[in-house]
Amino acid sequence: MVNANRQKAKTMKIMDSKGKVLLIYPGPKTKLPRLPMSCIVLAAHLRQKNFQVDILDTRLDSLDNQDFSDYLCVGISSMSGVQLKHAVNAATSIKANYPNLPLVWGGAHVSFYPEISAADDLVDYVVRGEGEESFIEVIERVIINKEFQAIDGAIFYREGKCYSGGNREFIDPDTLAFPAYDLVDLAKYADYIEGFSYETSRGCPYRCRFCYNLLFHDRKWRKKSSEKVITELKRIKNDLGARKLYFIDDNFMVSLPRVKEICAGIKNEGINWAAAARANYLAKYDRSDFAVLKESGCLYLQCGAESGSVTELEHIHKDITPREIIDTAKNCIDGGIMPVFSFMIGMPNETEQDRLATLDIYDQIMKVSSKIEINGIFVYTPYPGTSLYAEALALGYQQNKTFQDWINWSFSDAKVIPWLNRKLRASLQAIETLSTYKFYIHRMNFYSKEFRRKKLGKLGCFLYGLVIPVMNLSANFRWKHRFFDFAWEWRFWKFIIARFFPR
Repeated sequence: MVNANRQKAKTMKIMDSKGKVLLIYPGPKTKLPRLPMSCIVLAAHLRQKNFQVDILDTRLDSLDNQDFSDYLCVGISSMSGVQLKHAVNAATSIKANYPNLPLVWGGAHVSFYPEISAADDLVDYVVRGEGEESFIEVIERVIINKEFQAIDGAIFYREGKCYSGGNREFIDPDTLAFPAYDLVDLAKYADYIEGFSYETSRGCPYRCRFCYNLLFHDRKWRKKSSEKVITELKRIKNDLGARKLYFIDDNFMVSLPRVKEICAGIKNEGINWAAAARANYLAKYDRSDFAVLKESGCLYLQCGAESGSVTELEHIHKDITPREIIDTAKNCIDGGIMPVFSFMIGMPNETEQDRLATLDIYDQIMKVSSKIEINGIFVYTPYPGTSLYAEALALGYQQNKTFQDWINWSFSDAKVIPWLNRKLRASLQAIETLSTYKFYIHRMNFYSKEFRRKKLGKLGCFLYGLVIPVMNLSANFRWKHRFFDFAWEWRFWKFIIARFFPR
C-alpha cells in the first residue's frame, strides 16, 4: 500500500509538471571534480516551480548517445576559457542533432557580453547575472507561451529584433530551495574529501578591481539566515553523510555575528569546514573569535592576499595591507586554523620592486609556520567585466571580438599580456608554476594516501614518488636565489599539473 501511494504521488508530480529541463555543466574530463553547484542550486529552484530537471556534467559524462527529445530547453553554464570551450562543443553537438531545442546560456561570460553572446548561432537565450528567476520567466513566457517580449535579466533575438530587459532584482537567498544534490552521483565528486560544497551567501561588498563581483553582484552581499544555514548543514550531514564542508561563498565572513551563530549551531555536529575570508577581517579577530571558529570545526580559511606591495594593493583596490596579511597568518596559526593564501604578479604598471615584495612576503608567511599554504602566485590575466580589464585594454591588451573567440582565453596566460616582454613573461610563468608546485605538494600531504591514489592513479603515484625529490632540489635552489630563467623542468611540471589537476 505504501509503495502504491508513492507511485501515485510520483505519477501526480509528473502530470503536474510544467516540463523537463536539462542543465549542462561543461568541462574537460577529469577525476573527482568539484560539484557543479551552479546547476545544483538552479535545479532546486526549477523544481520548486514544478519543473522536472536533469543535470549533465560533461566532466564525467559524455553527450554521445544522449536523448534530448523530451526536454523543453537546455541550460548551459559558461565561464570564459576552458568551460566556454566545452560549452560550445556541447551546444554544437546538440544543435546538430536537435536544431529546434532552445539553448539558454547563463554564467559569468555571457553576463559580461550578453549582446555578442546572444547573437551567436549556438545561443538562443542569454540569462544575465543570477539566473533563477530570469531563466524560469524565459521558459514560461517565451519558450512555452511564445510571448516574444523583453524580460528582465535576459536577452534574445527573434527575426533580427533584439529583446533585452533591464536588470533584475537580486534574489533573496532565504527563498532558495535545498540544493538538488540528489541529481548527481555524489560518489564521483571530490567534495566528500575536499569539503562538501554549500553556499550560505552571494556577492561581496568590496571593490577589488580584478574581481567579477563588481559587475556580477554590484558589490551587494546577500545572505541566508543563520537558522536556514544551520538547518541545511545538518541535513547535509544526516542525509548525505558529509562530515567536511566547504562554503563556496565569495566572502563567507562579512558578518562575524552571523558566522558565530552558524558556528554555534554546528559546534556539536562533528562537522569540519573551510571558507574564504579577507585579511582585513582575520588580522583584527581576537583569540576568542578564532576559538569560536576552531571549536565549530574550521580547518582552514582561504585568503586572497594578491600582493606584498603596498603600491599594488592600492592600485587594485584590495583594501588590505601587507601587515594585515602577516597578522592574518599569525592569528590563524595561533588559533589552530590553517590559512591558505593566493597572490598575483604581472599586473599593469607592476615594477620589479613590487614583484620582489610579493616573493618576500611569501617567504615571511611561510616562516610563520609550515602548516600555512600558499596556493600559488599567479600571472595576472585581465578578466572581462572588471575595471582592471579596462585598464589592460588601454595598455594594448587585445579583446576578443566574437563569442567563440573566448574559448581559447585562459585565467593565466602570460603570452597575451602586452606589457610583459618575452624574458619577463617566461620568468613569471616559472614563478607561477613553481609556486603551484609547492602548493600541490603540501596539499597532497594534507590529504590521505587514499586521496592521492584516487586522484593520481597508479601511474601518477609512481611518478609522484619518482619525480618529487628531484623537483624539490630545483624548487629550493631557484626560489632561494630568485633564479627563474631557463626553467625547462618547470615546463614539464606544468604538463603534470595540467594532466592531473585541470583548473
